Amino acid sequence: MLAVKSVFTVVVVVLLLNGCMPTQPLAVSTSSNIPVTVRRGEVVISTLPPSGWQAFIDGTHLILTNQRSDPAHSVTINVWVPDEDVMSSIPKETGTSTAEVLREITNTPRLIGNAVASTPQPFRWMHYDGAYYLLNNGTDATTLVIALTPAEPAQMIVINITAKEAVLHRLSEVAGAALESVLINQQPLGADLLSMLPQPLEVPNSSAISESS
Repeated sequence: MLAVKSVFTVVVVVLLLNGCMPTQPLAVSTSSNIPVTVRRGEVVISTLPPSGWQAFIDGTHLILTNQRSDPAHSVTINVWVPDEDVMSSIPKETGTSTAEVLREITNTPRLIGNAVASTPQPFRWMHYDGAYYLLNNGTDATTLVIALTPAEPAQMIVINITAKEAVLHRLSEVAGAALESVLINQQPLGADLLSMLPQPLEVPNSSAISESS
């Protein structure tokens, strides 16, 4: 079981820390009339990006960015699904919750690199077992990592939202429309997902990065 969890951890972390912007986007949509879709196993992620947003496909990642000329207000949303084979190999009877998986990641320094993470916190949203944490790597931008595991199928959905700290504190206002545009198997992801999180979000102190360097 520990071996399986370790493999899953590495898969998740590598994808989490590869960055949110696509290097070679396979598709781009700047019009609400052109959908962008990614399929991973039984999960289909799609979007009709709202005005002011662009949608990209980077492998199995669906990425939305508001492409603001002012970097202080730019937001990048990355929605993706970890490998289904790894997820399905984790027995249900182990009781491994979404928060426990994320805690294993954040408690392993070599897996999150030169960054500091908040303690993953659990929450329930619709039929999802959810958890989230914030990742601060000492740059101007902070990443909010949200993971959602539905009852069936057992495929975790991960949402990375990267922005400056001031923008993270008002995500509903800045990125609500973009989240509303995302469909998971034809069901809206919904901006109300953010209401499950405390406000304001507590970004981990970057001084811990300097002290460990």
